[in-house]
Amino acid sequence: MERGIKFLRPRDFNFGEEILDSYLEVKNIRKDDIFYECSRLCNHKLVALTNARRISDGFYVVVETLSGEKAEIFYSDFTSYPGPSLFLEPQYLTKVNKKLVYVIE
Repeated sequence: MERGIKFLRPRDFNFGEEILDSYLEVKNIRKDDIFYECSRLCNHKLVALTNARRISDGFYVVVETLSGEKAEIFYSDFTSYPGPSLFLEPQYLTKVNKKLVYVIE
């Protein structure tokens, strides 16, 4: 297994709700929240290091990745798309050894 990649089984999560119930807006992120940025068929686990706070024309939060890198997420009030793909649970399944798993990076 590659360093920094973790495998989770679908049964580790409760997906009884609509997918929109697991969507997370930047403005609702609180310090120590664990969530996933899901894009390009990847699930990136993030931990909030700060509460989201309003600055100028949007919301800003500092996060840490699974590999320990710090990153900043900013979402402007004027962004013309829905924003970053942040979710409470991973979204993309991958087949590994004939089983479906969530690969977490």
